[in-house]
Amino acid sequence: VGVSGDTVTVEAVVRGQRAPVATFRAAAEPGATLDAVGPAQVAPGDTLVLRGRRLAPRTALREGLTVLLAGRPATVVGVEGDSVLRVAVPACVPAGTANVVVRVGAAATAERPVTVRGAPGGARA
Repeated sequence: VGVSGDTVTVEAVVRGQRAPVATFRAAAEPGATLDAVGPAQVAPGDTLVLRGRRLAPRTALREGLTVLLAGRPATVVGVEGDSVLRVAVPACVPAGTANVVVRVGAAATAERPVTVRGAPGGARA
């Protein structure tokens, strides 16, 4: 099945039988969308709020939900429905612009930038 809105009907047949043994339809569901991240500047240990659509669907528990900041996994510390995620900024994210991505299973959202300040006390992670 391809993009959102696609539907495929599958019929399974057994050789020698006239009628299909099983028929089912598979429909694509739209993927997650990351619309905004905030605040615009964070530091390691801060909470970053992600807003969008379908960020934490019921299937996320089965398929896996991962939030990445600059390619590093962030811990999800809160979920509000499927439109808001709260994540802890990992200590290993370097200062500068970091792209945020939400992955649900194999699908990923578009990237959104956030500015990461250096670790408290001037140390760099």
